[in-house]
Amino acid sequence: LTCVLLSKSARQLGIYNPEDNPHDSVTFIGVGGIGSFAAFGAAKLGIPNITLIDPDVVELHNQPNQFYGEGDIGDSKVYALAGHIRADRGFHGELTAYVAKAPGFDASLDRLGGVVVSGLDSMEARQSVWEECIKLNPAVPLYLDARISGEFIVIYACNPTDMGDIEAYERTLYSDDEAEAIACTERGIIDVGLQVGSMVTRLLRRHFTGKEIDRTTMMNQDTLTATTGGWPPVAS
Repeated sequence: LTCVLLSKSARQLGIYNPEDNPHDSVTFIGVGGIGSFAAFGAAKLGIPNITLIDPDVVELHNQPNQFYGEGDIGDSKVYALAGHIRADRGFHGELTAYVAKAPGFDASLDRLGGVVVSGLDSMEARQSVWEECIKLNPAVPLYLDARISGEFIVIYACNPTDMGDIEAYERTLYSDDEAEAIACTERGIIDVGLQVGSMVTRLLRRHFTGKEIDRTTMMNQDTLTATTGGWPPVAS
């Protein structure tokens, strides 16, 4: 059994070795169509400290486009996902789950440290998390905000203590009333969720191995075209 586990992990140890990075940590705020796949990818990568935060339970309509199965219906998303990660013998790290929204799970922002990934499903929630937990938090070196609209994916990467990043990121925030309305039968497509989970995992891997992170990563899943670069330009 030990040999099997070693052979599984050895295939990517030349890219990312958890034993060389025991303090690497990532917190996923929202483990639905984005966060459930991204968190499992992070666990498979071997990131040794993972925290899951989400107030919701698994519902029937989550099955087609999230990591959960029929047996998870009615369970807390974070506990169900933690169970799947722990059941995977390739993960040997520290796993913590909170059934709460990020701003309310602890009064102290000191508890929210390491890389933070937002997979939230509303702009109001993003605004709240940013203002209450992320902005100017020195314990968070990188904030990844992943968003999906139909078949379009965008991920913003922000240093929440850098004034230039703060100003640029806040230009990407808007109200839920301004968000594009998507038909309920087109909001969660399985290949889009898998794609954004892969893209987040890639950014985490690059960050933890000291590689440059693009501030904006976009993907049109319909045409399979991707663009990366800096912050969107200021509207004239």
